[in-house]
Amino acid sequence: MKISRCCLASSAVAGVFAVVAIWQFYAHIDQGITLAYSKSVSDERAQTIEQLQTLALGELRGKTRDDIIRLVEGQGRTWFSKDDENLIIADTLVFEFDGERLKDIRSAFGGGD
Repeated sequence: MKISRCCLASSAVAGVFAVVAIWQFYAHIDQGITLAYSKSVSDERAQTIEQLQTLALGELRGKTRDDIIRLVEGQGRTWFSKDDENLIIADTLVFEFDGERLKDIRSAFGGGD
């Protein structure tokens, strides 16, 4: 039995097509699993940050601006003050004051209200 060149070529093309289709199927499943895992990790981090924010705010609420500045500087963090908005921004944290007393802590990336 002889196989014609045309039949051999079309079999090779079909084989390559099958391999590419299988690879694409695998890649889509792998990407879906990766995205689901990333979302899960991101959600866990957000919950942890929220819990830490609540704990920190519970301990620091009512502290003065000077107390917060000493705390931030004691940790070796950089900070700056926005007096017109009653804020101290230290790295990625925003400390909001009601007059001279701490009112809220939130993320500089918009995680607050």
